[in-house]
Amino acid sequence: MLDGRGEISIDEDSSAEEVMEKIFRFSTDSLRKTEAIADSEQIEQAALAISGCRRVLFIGAGTSGISARYAFSRFFRLGIPCSAEVDPVLYYMQSSILGPEDILFSISSSGRTSVVVEAARAARQSGATVVSLSDFAISPLSQIANIKLYTTPRNVNFYMVLEMPLLIGQITLIDVLFSIVSLMTSGETKARYAITKQTADRMKNR
Repeated sequence: MLDGRGEISIDEDSSAEEVMEKIFRFSTDSLRKTEAIADSEQIEQAALAISGCRRVLFIGAGTSGISARYAFSRFFRLGIPCSAEVDPVLYYMQSSILGPEDILFSISSSGRTSVVVEAARAARQSGATVVSLSDFAISPLSQIANIKLYTTPRNVNFYMVLEMPLLIGQITLIDVLFSIVSLMTSGETKARYAITKQTADRMKNR
């Protein structure tokens, strides 16, 4: 499946069936590895923090910005005050005015994206709780964060070719976190989710 450089062995001669098989297999493997390293205690801490916070700001750069927007699309439906920002200048400024009751949920695959790391540092200095989601246990971002979540360690060569497994790991952990927060929250919160689901269903049927 992978060549000697750690990249998917897909070329011009690969059939659609071969491409499908290899990518599905690699994606499944990425999820299994993420599950193996996921720390349930850290996930529960993150869920507790989100369920009781005043506000959550989800941030990410590049591909991780997609995950930040996805997280917002999930959690706002529970009635949790939250927002997502992918503009570095804006999320740095917003991070600097967060308070002790707020959460900065910072997403960076490498854990080294300078703009995300600086925003996390600003949030810590303002007293906010910083949750990190990255691929590496030891990184500038994880060293700043109060609560640390990890996806599977990535192969740098492979990710130069395909970023999809990165998103799969991040989004799956976000869904796990969302589900736990849903279980922790009140009936009123669940009612809000039901309202947003009904609204979305009506929009789809138009």
